[in-house]
Amino acid sequence: MTTMLRTRLAYESDETALSWLGRLAAVETGQPVNRILADLGVDRMGFLAGKPGPVRDFATAIGMDPAKLLDGAFRILPRETAFRGEDLSKDFAAPWVRKVCLHCLRDDGERKAWRHRILWCFRVTQSCPIHNDRLTDFVDGQAVDIRTLPVSKALDRQRQVSADPVQTPRYLDWLDHRIARRNGHDDWTDGQTLEQVLAASEVLGAVLDYGHGVRLHSLSADKRGTALETGFGIYVEGPASIRSAIDDIRVRAGTKAAQAGPLAMYGRLFDWLATRSSFVDPGPIRGILRDHIIEHSAVDRGETVLGEVVTERRFHSLGSLVEATRLTRRRLFLLLQKLGYVDQGATIAECGDLVFPVGEVETICADLADPILLHDVAAYIGASNAQALALYRSGVFRPIFPAEERGEIRRIVFARRHLDDFLARIAALPVRTEDDDRRFGTVALACQGGAGPTSALVSAILVGERHAVREEGVPGIKGIRVAM
Repeated sequence: MTTMLRTRLAYESDETALSWLGRLAAVETGQPVNRILADLGVDRMGFLAGKPGPVRDFATAIGMDPAKLLDGAFRILPRETAFRGEDLSKDFAAPWVRKVCLHCLRDDGERKAWRHRILWCFRVTQSCPIHNDRLTDFVDGQAVDIRTLPVSKALDRQRQVSADPVQTPRYLDWLDHRIARRNGHDDWTDGQTLEQVLAASEVLGAVLDYGHGVRLHSLSADKRGTALETGFGIYVEGPASIRSAIDDIRVRAGTKAAQAGPLAMYGRLFDWLATRSSFVDPGPIRGILRDHIIEHSAVDRGETVLGEVVTERRFHSLGSLVEATRLTRRRLFLLLQKLGYVDQGATIAECGDLVFPVGEVETICADLADPILLHDVAAYIGASNAQALALYRSGVFRPIFPAEERGEIRRIVFARRHLDDFLARIAALPVRTEDDDRRFGTVALACQGGAGPTSALVSAILVGERHAVREEGVPGIKGIRVAM
């Protein structure tokens, strides 16, 4: 038979809904929690699983605001736990009583008044921020009601042990304030779940503190706490701080292998984001690492990185450039070295992990696909061989690869687009008209007449310092007419 229970016992906002159930049962009836749920006609399994309906039914039956009780309820789902609208991994938080602060229980008073705090439900909580002491862990405990655990013996033992104070880590202070809604300032973590902030911080710190191959579950609780504190100090500062830490992780990888992938470069951080965070959204760190991979690795368009398809290649590796240019690996390496993309003292073997900006090197690739050799330049720009050599040597147009020194690059080649730009500037000169009675001569005649060397005269014409026109229908330098 369903009964009504009106109580004046205050619900504390720092305790779980299950804690309130146990405390109310102990104070009002002295009976187990199952009995009070049955007497009130509330679905027992539903309430224990944190289902909103049974929780509301219980709150209504005892005359309290259901919203308050729902705020302290953990919803147990098949694959995850939900708390205040946030999805959490099952190993990250659970409402069962597994660890307690003995000082807090002593402050509560007699056993029937003990409260199970929400803060104790999170795996990362190892100490009490109020009493600066470690929590007592009940390894085999998974109780619904805190009163069913052998806490009294632990209280007796604690009186005999003088423990050194534990400094509250920064992440625990943040978690405590977040649960109590006492943060008091806006930061970039406000829109993220508790697990998104703390789990990402833990993995980030673990890789930095213990290396790429670290296994979190193999670390002691103290080491995991140290890693979390390291990572949280970085994470809470925002994306720029996280990117800087990821830079450090990539550098520490120490691999020069051309085939080295994200797992080798980023270790457990990549592994966690790629495989172990599939049920619960890991938050913005996934996008930050994805962008870092794309910005620092030769990822081709169409490849999938951390769940998203790359729509644009940003970098080439030495290997992908070999495929794009059809040049031999050694020749391409020497060319890139000439261009300054590779250190002069480096070897091919040392450059396996180098990447090159797509915009720059793909332009070079396009230039190499259809270059113009030095001995063909004269015909292409409508000049004599002597004029073409003079313009090249003076730097009016430059070859794709510098050839001032002797080396492996034997052929001097020019980008067609550079020569086309040169011809376009000539084509922009005004056309000579029939009514212009001034005396004009070719570039060669003007040079012979004292206008200076070819390179200086052509440069002056192109920047407007020397008046010249062009003969319509005559391309290149042979069409230029200089005022004499």
